[in-house]
Amino acid sequence: MQDIVPPNDDADAARARREHANEEEAEVVAEGAPPERSIRNVHVPARAGRHSRPAPHQAIGPEAIQGGRRRSSRWIWTAASLALLLLIVSAALLLLRGTTVTVTPRSQTVVFDPIMRFVAHPADAAASESQLIYTVHTEVLEDSAIVAAEGVEHVEERASGVITVFNEYSADPVRLIKNTRFQTQDGLIYRTPESIVVPGRSGSTAGRIDVEVFADQPGSQYNSGPVTRLSVPGLADTPDMFAGIYARSDGGFSGGFSGSRPAIPQATLAAARAEVRDRLESNARSIALAGDGEFRFADLARITFESLPPTTEQGGTVRIHERATIHIPAVDERAFAQAVASFVSADASEADVVLYPREGMAATLVQESPALGSEPIEFTLTGTALLVWQVDTELLADSLAGKGQDAFQSVVATFAGIETAEASLSPFWRSSFPDDPSAIDITVRFPSAQ
Repeated sequence: MQDIVPPNDDADAARARREHANEEEAEVVAEGAPPERSIRNVHVPARAGRHSRPAPHQAIGPEAIQGGRRRSSRWIWTAASLALLLLIVSAALLLLRGTTVTVTPRSQTVVFDPIMRFVAHPADAAASESQLIYTVHTEVLEDSAIVAAEGVEHVEERASGVITVFNEYSADPVRLIKNTRFQTQDGLIYRTPESIVVPGRSGSTAGRIDVEVFADQPGSQYNSGPVTRLSVPGLADTPDMFAGIYARSDGGFSGGFSGSRPAIPQATLAAARAEVRDRLESNARSIALAGDGEFRFADLARITFESLPPTTEQGGTVRIHERATIHIPAVDERAFAQAVASFVSADASEADVVLYPREGMAATLVQESPALGSEPIEFTLTGTALLVWQVDTELLADSLAGKGQDAFQSVVATFAGIETAEASLSPFWRSSFPDDPSAIDITVRFPSAQ
C-alpha cells in the first residue's frame, strides 16, 4: 500500500489551467489578433543582407580555400595542354618538312690582266658562233647650268645631229663627198661637213657608218626628234643606188636658232659648257655594267655632245643646256662569262657560268677609235670578278629521285658545277630520296667571295 502514490490535486489543477490558457491564446492568434507579449513570444526579425558578405575581418573558411585551389589547378592543366599541343605540332612539322638539298656552286675569283684580250664583233657582221658578238645601245643624257648674261646679241645657229648611213646597194664601199645632202620626208636638208666612206654590205647585212650632219639653214625649224629615214637627193638619178643608200637618225637634231637672245661672254660660256660636259661624261661612265642579261661597257662608249638653245632666266641670267649621246657596246653576259672562263679554267669551255663583276672592274680599248656597230672592238679588262658555275636544279632532282641516301655523293659528283652539297631527308627514318623529283627541295647557296 505504501507503493501507491496518491494524486496531487494541486499539480493537476495547475496543469489544467496552463493548458486552458494555451488554448485561448491559440484562438486569439487564429483570429488575427497580436499574440500576447511574453518572454516566450518575443520575435527577433532577421536583418536584410546580414549574411550576404563577410566582414572584412571575417576569416576565409576551408571551402573558399579549396575552391581557389581548384581554379588554380584548372589553369595549370590548361597551360600544360596547350604546351603539349604546340610540342606535337612542332614535332609534326619537323618530321614532315620534306627532303631538302643545299648546294654551293663552284666559283673562282678572276683577276684581270693585260694578257687577257677580248675581241667582239658587231652583230650585223658575219661572225662564227664561237666569236663574241656585241650590239650598240644608245643613251641620251642632258644637263644644264646658269651663267650671267651681258647685253643682247643676234644669233644664227644651225641644228646638228648624228645620223647612221647605210649601204645596201653595193658590196664595195661608197664614197660620199663633202656637203652631201640628206633629206627628211618633210623636206628638211642636213649636210655632211666632210666626205665619208660608207662600208659595203656583207651578204644581206648593210654596211653602216655614223656621221654628224648640220642643218642646211639656221633656225629652230630644223630641230626635231628621231627620223626613221633620210634619203640622198643627189642619187635620185640612179634609182638602185638611191634606194640602197640612206640614213637614219636615232637621236634627232637640235641647236637650231635664229634671233636675239642674252649675250654670254665666250670665256664664260666655254667654261660653263666644259663643266656641264664633264658631269655628263661622268654620268655616262657610271652606267650599270651588268643588267638585262648583258654586259654594257660604258668605258668603251663613244660620246658626242650637243649644245642646245639656251633659255633666259630671271635676274639677267641664262641657262645653257648640253646633251650627251652615248653609244655603248654590250655583249651577252653568258657568252662573255664563257670567254672569261676559257682564260682561267680549262674545263669551262662548255660550262654554264655567270660572271659577277667586282668594284673596280673596267674595260680599255686596244685599238684606236673603232667605228662602233661596223667594226670589231678589241679590249682588255682590269679589276676582279667572281666566276660562278650554274647548277641545273631540275636535273639534279631528277637524278636523285628514288636513289638511296648512300648514293647522294656519287650523284652530286657527276655535276661539275657543284662545289659542296648537303642533304636532309625527312622523316628521319627515311633512307632514300622521294620518287617524285618535285618533292625534293633544292636550294642554291651563293658562294662567298674567295
